[in-house]
Amino acid sequence: MVAWKVLPLLAVLVAACPAEATVTFDVARTSFQVRAGAGALDTIRTSNDQLLNLGTDTQTTASSDLTEERFLAQVKTSAAGAISFDRPDSADFFLRTQVVTDALASQPATHGLASASAYYRFSIDTESTLSFTLFSALANTSAATNLTLGLFGLDAFGRTETTYRDGFVSGTVNAVYTLQPGDYSLMIAAFSEDSTPENAPVATGASRSAGANLSLTISSPPPPTSPVPEPATWATMLVGFGAIGAVRRRTRRIAQKVA
Repeated sequence: MVAWKVLPLLAVLVAACPAEATVTFDVARTSFQVRAGAGALDTIRTSNDQLLNLGTDTQTTASSDLTEERFLAQVKTSAAGAISFDRPDSADFFLRTQVVTDALASQPATHGLASASAYYRFSIDTESTLSFTLFSALANTSAATNLTLGLFGLDAFGRTETTYRDGFVSGTVNAVYTLQPGDYSLMIAAFSEDSTPENAPVATGASRSAGANLSLTISSPPPPTSPVPEPATWATMLVGFGAIGAVRRRTRRIAQKVA
């Protein structure tokens, strides 16, 4: 008799305390490409994807520097990308690219390019909240210097099924997304490029750089607002129920005496 009265209350309590999200690590990798040329075709250096095995490693890094010069013209390029994990549901991403060109008047042309990326693929088994904070010194984006960020839902074959975000980012970005059970990927990339013309009448050169740090957290969403009473409310209700019971018992005794 008592059990069936308690069941609705238990159901409400279970609904108010959803299961903790389980985040499964799939793959994380970083990569880069640097190109530099001075009076000749670019020298190109590209990394193979630096994969991370979360069972034995906590971070993966890919970086390179490349310099080319001819006469009084020089170009320097550098790129770096890294991912550091506390757990599958908590990670930090770091990217940096820089291109520096410098040529005096009447010198050969120069060209430099640097790109770096960090990629994380994971799955979740219950509705979860993904939040991140991105810090960058990049005030605005251009074709020569930019940061891009993408968050995608994947199908069973690893293809993009849902696009949550895909485009340029700059400054400070705070974002929160609600994700349903499934597979997902997050990718951030930095890009810098510059060049100087051949036989310029005056000295030319520039320094272009892009960099960012992104902190990612995946967690269970907070319990939905529901009619489950607060502790103080429970206490008030119990006192009220007790008072009602006492009144009913007293009324029953009075009725018996009168009879």
